[in-house]
Amino acid sequence: STTYSHTGLTTGTVYTYKVSAINSVGTSSASSEATATPATPVSTPTTPVAPDSPTNLTAVSSSPTQINLSWSAPANNGGAPITSYKVEFKSGSGTYSTLTTTQSTTYSHTGLTTGTSYTYKVSAINSVGTSYSSNEASSIPRETTTPTLTATDVSPTQIRLTWIAPSQTYGQHISSYKIEEKLSSGTFIEVDSESSTSFLVSGLTTGKTYTFVVSANFGLGSSQRSNEVSATPTANSAPPPTTTVPGAPTNLTAVSSSATQINLSWNIPSSNGGAPITGYKIEYKSGSGTYSTLTTISS
Repeated sequence: STTYSHTGLTTGTVYTYKVSAINSVGTSSASSEATATPATPVSTPTTPVAPDSPTNLTAVSSSPTQINLSWSAPANNGGAPITSYKVEFKSGSGTYSTLTTTQSTTYSHTGLTTGTSYTYKVSAINSVGTSYSSNEASSIPRETTTPTLTATDVSPTQIRLTWIAPSQTYGQHISSYKIEEKLSSGTFIEVDSESSTSFLVSGLTTGKTYTFVVSANFGLGSSQRSNEVSATPTANSAPPPTTTVPGAPTNLTAVSSSATQINLSWNIPSSNGGAPITGYKIEYKSGSGTYSTLTTISS
């Protein structure tokens, strides 16, 4: 849940709140503060409205049959917590239809047709209604005949190579991959052979730029070389973060609903840190006191 009612309060006392999100890694930084004072007669809260539109929608082809979407939560939830997002799509010049609803700010659209253009838009939903849609974002999942390679410097002497297998193998099984380094002279030397789609190149010189390619080996020959990728291990090189604590909840509001009660609501973080959010920690203070934990609720 992204709401909580704090009851049994003292009329006329100022209460201040902040909320943190929790996942399997840990607890996020706290949200912005929100303050309210329970009073008689009951204060009249602003009537909620539909939220603003999500922003920064992007669509990126991640395979011949998949496009990954991501977006940012709206800055204004309309006075009521955002409960989900509606994702719509169209293929080619067709009309939009609903793809899914999700509580996350990312989504992977799978089972697509290679080479077809897909366009997306996302809307935010709260208890009042649905926002206007976000910006549109388009991408085309494409068939590949060579591996799609990426390189990341992960230590001062190592580069991690990862690749996606080619989608078109002409009916042949990929037996292994040949990893090559491209020298400054333009020639290629074989580094190793690998059966998986990841390889750690070790023993490198810090500060030197290295360029690599990968090709797939079949029963009858091999693919063309992949795209060339370069990386430079530095003294500060480190593995990219995997799972982290989530981002802070946003748009925390506190509204007095009676002489002894304050209702809280907030938006889910724009990033869950790579692991599902399992709950929220609510802290509060009265007057100029210090914060203490009020409760922890499940998401």
